[in-house]
Amino acid sequence: MTTNYMKHFIDGEGGASSLLASLFERDFKNEEFWRIFKKRLHKHGISLTDDAPELVKREYENLDLVVLWSDWLLVWENKVARGSIYKKGQLTEYYDKLIHNMPYTSFLKGKAKGKKICIIYITPGNSGKVEFESLKVDDPPNKKIRLSWSDMIEDIEMAFNCADNCELYNKIVLFGCQRVKEVIKEKNSTTPKSTIDEKKHYLKSLLKNIELKIRTMMENEPTLKMSPWEDAKLVMFDSHVDGRRETLSLVLNKNTSNTDDKEEPTVACRIQIAVGRAKRVIYRDILGKFSEQQLSVILGVEAGGIKIDGNSGIVKWEGTIAKQREEIVDALAGLYCRFVYLFRNNMSQEVND
Repeated sequence: MTTNYMKHFIDGEGGASSLLASLFERDFKNEEFWRIFKKRLHKHGISLTDDAPELVKREYENLDLVVLWSDWLLVWENKVARGSIYKKGQLTEYYDKLIHNMPYTSFLKGKAKGKKICIIYITPGNSGKVEFESLKVDDPPNKKIRLSWSDMIEDIEMAFNCADNCELYNKIVLFGCQRVKEVIKEKNSTTPKSTIDEKKHYLKSLLKNIELKIRTMMENEPTLKMSPWEDAKLVMFDSHVDGRRETLSLVLNKNTSNTDDKEEPTVACRIQIAVGRAKRVIYRDILGKFSEQQLSVILGVEAGGIKIDGNSGIVKWEGTIAKQREEIVDALAGLYCRFVYLFRNNMSQEVND
């Protein structure tokens, strides 16, 4: 078995980005690769008139890779693990930042002024569709392109299997390609441990997006706390001077959720409000106004999902949502806010009365 000498140089996204940066580096004179890659971009409506890139920067202002070439600024977002494709709006965030920063001389020493932007999103296989489509490039002639790693590796191998560079250099590049393939396979393994880790990472990111959505929906920003992963829980605490304390929690169940399809997962969840013993009498009076069926209608959930336990001071909803990721965020954030408005406002009014 041949030893891959790039094993410890390429072990994740950073190493993969370094390989790409080396391939675009002007001083390395990778003419055959540049010719093949220019041809691929041309299919997407991007014409690079210069023979070689002008400038290459890796990990520049949180961008994986930026390449200044002809009148284009090529900006790469590189993913090698499907589990890391989770942050909706990440590409939009980077694009907006570019639009803001490019006119200033502090950005690439002013060399990017007046350049067109192309966001290149490179992922394993066909993953990342939702994130890619969420990016709206509304400033023509700017572009966005989604490539798979198999596309890039095909171009690299085609170039360096027939390039006139020194044999050792060609071998190093091809070792790098092979190592990227190995990393992608490792990162996307379906072994039980990696599946659990990927699900954990995914649900935690989903919960973070729900938190951000709730903050935008609430008139007065609530105090939200992300609990440790073991609970996969988002909690809001409301404390009042009379000592009453409510706990409103949103829990994502990692054991019964199915996140194999990252773009349309099935998420099992629970939203629960509980009140301390001292105020349960007031709480039971409020709950006496509603049946479980009525609460289902008021909160906009299916009948049977709502359960009331007046003695314990608990109202909870449990259910499963199978939708696109952004729809799950909107649905759970909206339901959480309806819990807040219904129970907190009723409680506050009752106490004040």
